[in-house]
Amino acid sequence: MTYRRQADPERNKAWRRWIAENRSHLERLGLPLALYQDADHWDDFLANGHLHWHTDGPPFDFGDLGRGQMEQLCVFLEQHYRDKPPPLVGWLRVRLGKGPPE
Repeated sequence: MTYRRQADPERNKAWRRWIAENRSHLERLGLPLALYQDADHWDDFLANGHLHWHTDGPPFDFGDLGRGQMEQLCVFLEQHYRDKPPPLVGWLRVRLGKGPPE
């Protein structure tokens, strides 16, 4: 038996709007398309720092990023998720030797 999330039209609409506004920035960061091909992949990356459970793209871990990419991604995520930062922000801050967010 396979578990599938039911389609949520509002979530999909919000995702299409968000990715239209942010795709070029994610591309400039050099993030693989697999990370943001849809909301499920993006949410998984933010929650786990990798896409190990997705078999529809190359394996990827945030540790594969260079230091500059990590710094830029951390700033991007801190700006976009101020109210509720995802776990990835904390891991990036640790990897970059930063303290907890102000």
